[in-house]
Amino acid sequence: PDPKSLWQNLPSDQNGPFAKPDSAHAEQTTPQGRLLAARQRGRSHAHVGSYCDDDYRIAYHAASGLHLLTVADGAGSAQYARYGSQLAVEAVKNTICALLDDPNKPHHKLAHTTAENRDTICRDLIYYALRAALEAHRDAARTHKLDLKSLSCTLLIGLAVPLPDGSWHYAAYQIGDGAIALWQATPVPTEDALILLGIADSGVYSGETQFLSAAQLDETDLNRRIFQKTRELPYHMVLMTDGVSDPKFETDAGLKLLMHWQLLWQDLATPLAAPAPDAALLDWLDFWSRGNHDDRTIALLIPNDQERS
Repeated sequence: PDPKSLWQNLPSDQNGPFAKPDSAHAEQTTPQGRLLAARQRGRSHAHVGSYCDDDYRIAYHAASGLHLLTVADGAGSAQYARYGSQLAVEAVKNTICALLDDPNKPHHKLAHTTAENRDTICRDLIYYALRAALEAHRDAARTHKLDLKSLSCTLLIGLAVPLPDGSWHYAAYQIGDGAIALWQATPVPTEDALILLGIADSGVYSGETQFLSAAQLDETDLNRRIFQKTRELPYHMVLMTDGVSDPKFETDAGLKLLMHWQLLWQDLATPLAAPAPDAALLDWLDFWSRGNHDDRTIALLIPNDQERS
């Protein structure tokens, strides 16, 4: 029989604790491009009617020009991973937007300051977002009398801001697996077409990774996880959980290969050109890959100058 026909698609209990929809998608248009995101419950969860453990948030802050993407993957061993990922990405979005809204702080001026100050501002935004995500986990654990580890999740954050001279500044942070990258889609990509903005945490065993914890607030650990780049031309920014990166790139080494990124972008061409690209992106996430049936989440920044690439 066709292996696909053996998988059931049972809805999760929407009356259960911390229930959320089995899938979601979103699109936001900005003056400089589009933000897109989608999460699709994996077949392994759909088969038994359990919840999707991934989550995402996207946001555009008009006053500063900042584009925000963040995704999280709840730990498979964590009972309320679905809630932990939701708490983390919501805290990241709310905290960064609140800092940018504060006229008494310098964050909203990041596009109109020196390169050194811009790096510092982006670092601060990420630091306070991480702290807020951890505090959200602690508050939920206290309120609902949960083991803090039951909320464990990975967390990826991407920031992009256009500068007055037409260039772009990018900042990113990664704890756990998955991938964050900048991609310049051209007919014949050069080495500069791909810029990885994170290093996946991998352990001795397959599927082993690290999760958000207080250890990431340590200055040394924070600094090694933050990547910042300024580029004259706009790039696509791509964030994905391991449900996408594992089948598409197979290994951490595969993430460095232009060929894999070209194939991914060819795959994405059809959903990105659809009238409702976020909904099409959700359908695309249901692609078949033997042995890869985890939850899948992807978030993208598509700058205007790259729309037809």
